[in-house]
Amino acid sequence: MHQIDNLQGIIQKSFSDLKYAAKKKLMRRYRFLAEIDTAAP
Repeated sequence: MHQIDNLQGIIQKSFSDLKYAAKKKLMRRYRFLAEIDTAAP
């Protein structure tokens, strides 16, 4: 029983990590596009 609970916790953590990584990547892209907008007339 404890093994299943532990596995569920690991899966939950990996999902939240993926979500955070995707958000971080998206923010990097937005920052890049904003820099291009300011650099290009």
